Amino acid sequence: MCIRDRYTMIPMNLLSFYKLCYPIDFSKFERAKDFPLLLEDKLLRFFYFFIGLYYAFDIVMRYLLKQLTSTSCDIISTFHHIASLPVIYSMYRLNYLPGVISLPCTFHAVICAIRNSPILDYIYTIFLLFCQYATFQQPFAKIKEYRRLRKTLWFLLTSVFLMGLYSC
Repeated sequence: MCIRDRYTMIPMNLLSFYKLCYPIDFSKFERAKDFPLLLEDKLLRFFYFFIGLYYAFDIVMRYLLKQLTSTSCDIISTFHHIASLPVIYSMYRLNYLPGVISLPCTFHAVICAIRNSPILDYIYTIFLLFCQYATFQQPFAKIKEYRRLRKTLWFLLTSVFLMGLYSC
Protein backbone atom coordinates (compact mmCIF):
# COMPACT_ATOMS: atom_id res chain seq x y z
CA MET A 1 0.00 0.00 0.00
CA CYS A 2 1.41 3.36 -1.01
CA ILE A 3 1.75 5.92 1.82
CA ARG A 4 -0.03 8.52 -0.30
CA ASP A 5 -3.05 6.27 -0.68
CA ARG A 6 -3.13 5.07 2.92
CA TYR A 7 -3.37 8.60 4.28
CA THR A 8 -5.67 10.10 1.66
CA MET A 9 -8.22 7.38 0.99
CA ILE A 10 -10.11 7.57 4.28
CA PRO A 11 -10.64 11.35 4.63
CA MET A 12 -11.29 11.87 0.91
CA ASN A 13 -13.88 9.10 0.73
CA LEU A 14 -15.57 10.24 3.92
CA LEU A 15 -15.89 13.72 2.42
CA SER A 16 -17.30 12.36 -0.85
CA PHE A 17 -19.80 10.07 0.87
CA TYR A 18 -20.86 12.94 3.13
CA LYS A 19 -21.45 15.11 0.06
CA LEU A 20 -23.36 12.26 -1.57
CA CYS A 21 -25.65 11.87 1.45
CA TYR A 22 -26.13 15.60 2.10
CA PRO A 23 -26.29 17.41 -1.25
CA ILE A 24 -27.27 21.05 -1.56
CA ASP A 25 -30.39 22.15 -3.44
CA PHE A 26 -29.14 22.46 -7.03
CA SER A 27 -32.27 24.17 -8.35
CA LYS A 28 -31.17 27.57 -6.98
CA PHE A 29 -28.07 27.85 -9.12
CA GLU A 30 -27.61 28.98 -12.70
CA ARG A 31 -23.84 29.50 -12.88
CA ALA A 32 -20.84 27.76 -11.36
CA LYS A 33 -19.92 30.88 -9.39
CA ASP A 34 -23.34 30.82 -7.74
CA PHE A 35 -22.56 27.53 -6.00
CA PRO A 36 -21.26 27.93 -2.45
CA LEU A 37 -17.65 27.04 -1.69
CA LEU A 38 -18.13 24.74 1.31
CA LEU A 39 -15.46 23.55 3.73
CA GLU A 40 -15.63 19.99 2.36
CA ASP A 41 -15.07 21.35 -1.16
CA LYS A 42 -12.04 23.28 0.03
CA LEU A 43 -10.64 20.12 1.61
CA LEU A 44 -11.24 18.08 -1.53
CA ARG A 45 -9.63 20.76 -3.64
CA PHE A 46 -6.61 20.66 -1.31
CA PHE A 47 -6.29 16.92 -1.98
CA TYR A 48 -6.87 17.37 -5.73
CA PHE A 49 -4.07 19.92 -5.94
CA PHE A 50 -1.55 17.44 -4.56
CA ILE A 51 -2.95 14.55 -6.57
CA GLY A 52 -2.46 16.62 -9.73
CA LEU A 53 1.13 17.38 -8.70
CA TYR A 54 1.74 13.70 -8.01
CA TYR A 55 0.40 12.66 -11.44
CA ALA A 56 2.50 15.29 -13.21
CA PHE A 57 5.58 14.16 -11.25
CA ASP A 58 4.77 10.51 -12.01
CA ILE A 59 4.55 11.19 -15.74
CA VAL A 60 7.91 13.01 -15.70
CA MET A 61 9.54 10.20 -13.69
CA ARG A 62 8.15 7.55 -16.06
CA TYR A 63 9.65 9.51 -18.95
CA LEU A 64 13.03 9.89 -17.24
CA LEU A 65 13.12 6.22 -16.22
CA LYS A 66 12.02 5.18 -19.72
CA GLN A 67 8.92 3.40 -18.38
CA LEU A 68 6.42 5.20 -20.58
CA THR A 69 6.30 2.50 -23.23
CA SER A 70 7.91 -0.61 -21.71
CA THR A 71 4.70 -2.65 -21.89
CA SER A 72 1.17 -2.09 -23.11
CA CYS A 73 0.09 -1.63 -19.48
CA ASP A 74 2.75 1.07 -19.01
CA ILE A 75 1.41 2.92 -22.06
CA ILE A 76 -2.18 2.65 -20.83
CA SER A 77 -1.26 3.63 -17.26
CA THR A 78 0.61 6.67 -18.55
CA PHE A 79 -2.37 7.56 -20.75
CA HIS A 80 -4.60 7.18 -17.67
CA HIS A 81 -2.46 9.62 -15.70
CA ILE A 82 -2.28 12.07 -18.60
CA ALA A 83 -6.07 11.83 -19.05
CA SER A 84 -6.55 12.34 -15.31
CA LEU A 85 -4.75 15.69 -15.23
CA PRO A 86 -7.42 17.71 -17.09
CA VAL A 87 -10.15 15.97 -15.06
CA ILE A 88 -8.44 16.85 -11.79
CA TYR A 89 -7.86 20.41 -13.02
CA SER A 90 -11.52 20.74 -14.02
CA MET A 91 -12.65 19.41 -10.65
CA TYR A 92 -10.23 21.69 -8.83
CA ARG A 93 -11.75 24.70 -10.59
CA LEU A 94 -15.32 23.91 -9.47
CA ASN A 95 -16.75 25.76 -6.47
CA TYR A 96 -19.08 22.91 -5.64
CA LEU A 97 -18.27 19.24 -6.08
CA PRO A 98 -21.36 17.06 -5.80
CA GLY A 99 -20.68 13.70 -4.17
CA VAL A 100 -21.39 11.81 -7.37
CA ILE A 101 -18.75 13.89 -9.15
CA SER A 102 -16.07 13.77 -6.43
CA LEU A 103 -16.48 10.08 -5.60
CA PRO A 104 -14.54 8.55 -8.55
CA CYS A 105 -11.46 10.64 -7.81
CA THR A 106 -11.54 9.86 -4.11
CA PHE A 107 -12.32 6.18 -4.67
CA HIS A 108 -9.29 5.93 -6.95
CA ALA A 109 -7.12 6.03 -3.81
CA VAL A 110 -8.86 2.83 -2.65
CA ILE A 111 -8.07 1.21 -6.01
CA CYS A 112 -4.40 2.16 -5.62
CA ALA A 113 -4.24 1.02 -2.00
CA ILE A 114 -5.96 -2.33 -2.60
CA ARG A 115 -4.50 -3.59 -5.86
CA ASN A 116 -5.75 -6.44 -8.03
CA SER A 117 -9.35 -6.37 -6.86
CA PRO A 118 -11.69 -6.73 -9.86
CA ILE A 119 -14.76 -5.87 -7.79
CA LEU A 120 -13.19 -2.53 -6.78
CA ASP A 121 -12.30 -1.88 -10.42
CA TYR A 122 -15.95 -2.41 -11.40
CA ILE A 123 -17.14 -0.14 -8.58
CA TYR A 124 -14.68 2.55 -9.71
CA THR A 125 -15.92 2.27 -13.30
CA ILE A 126 -19.54 2.54 -12.16
CA PHE A 127 -18.65 5.64 -10.11
CA LEU A 128 -17.00 7.16 -13.21
CA LEU A 129 -20.07 6.43 -15.34
CA PHE A 130 -22.37 7.99 -12.73
CA CYS A 131 -20.06 11.00 -12.61
CA GLN A 132 -20.30 11.36 -16.37
CA TYR A 133 -24.08 10.91 -16.22
CA ALA A 134 -24.35 13.64 -13.56
CA THR A 135 -22.66 16.16 -15.86
CA PHE A 136 -25.52 15.65 -18.34
CA GLN A 137 -28.14 16.49 -15.68
CA GLN A 138 -29.49 19.91 -14.74
CA PRO A 139 -28.18 22.30 -13.58
CA PHE A 140 -24.73 20.92 -14.48
CA ALA A 141 -25.51 20.36 -18.16
CA LYS A 142 -25.95 24.08 -18.77
CA ILE A 143 -22.95 25.27 -16.73
CA LYS A 144 -19.74 25.72 -18.70
CA GLU A 145 -17.36 24.41 -16.03
CA TYR A 146 -19.29 21.15 -15.63
CA ARG A 147 -19.52 20.73 -19.41
CA ARG A 148 -15.71 21.07 -19.52
CA LEU A 149 -15.46 18.33 -16.91
CA ARG A 150 -17.78 16.16 -19.03
CA LYS A 151 -15.48 16.53 -22.05
CA THR A 152 -12.35 15.61 -20.08
CA LEU A 153 -14.06 12.59 -18.52
CA TRP A 154 -14.35 10.89 -21.94
CA PHE A 155 -10.56 10.51 -22.12
CA LEU A 156 -10.44 9.14 -18.59
CA LEU A 157 -13.22 6.65 -19.35
CA THR A 158 -11.32 5.56 -22.46
CA SER A 159 -8.20 4.89 -20.40
CA VAL A 160 -10.20 2.93 -17.79
CA PHE A 161 -11.79 0.87 -20.59
CA LEU A 162 -8.34 0.12 -22.02
CA MET A 163 -7.01 -0.87 -18.59
CA GLY A 164 -9.85 -3.36 -18.27
CA LEU A 165 -9.39 -4.62 -21.82
CA TYR A 166 -5.69 -5.30 -21.28
CA SER A 167 -6.08 -6.42 -17.63
CA CYS A 168 -3.79 -3.70 -16.31
